[in-house]
Amino acid sequence: MYIRTNLPDVDLHHYLYASHGKGIDPVIPLLETAGERIRVKGIALFKKDRYIGKYISYEDGFLFKVLSENFKLGSYEIKLKDNDFIDINNVQSHVHYDILHANQDPKVRIKVKIKASILEVQGMTWANHSTKKK
Repeated sequence: MYIRTNLPDVDLHHYLYASHGKGIDPVIPLLETAGERIRVKGIALFKKDRYIGKYISYEDGFLFKVLSENFKLGSYEIKLKDNDFIDINNVQSHVHYDILHANQDPKVRIKVKIKASILEVQGMTWANHSTKKK
């Protein structure tokens, strides 16, 4: 059974490709124990084949995944204020990179297109402010 999550797609092939590839470092899920359970803490960051002791939290995994690969079926909670939020269900995302001046002063532009459904909204009203009453 394959479960889609907000974590990047990682298997042995992806890990080996990234660890031996030029200009790319691997990532893997970082696990921790919580009582008698094991849970995903986040995304472990590597430099070549060594874990650097830093990670991206599971909650921010969606943003990392959106920036690193095309995917479907993720979900994300956007916190607006203390108790205000929007839950979105990612239907489809596509990422594109433009690299300018790669040999001198490199600049990277990342374009992300997301088609998503809003699942839940708390703390906001969706009034149409563009209509005027006569």
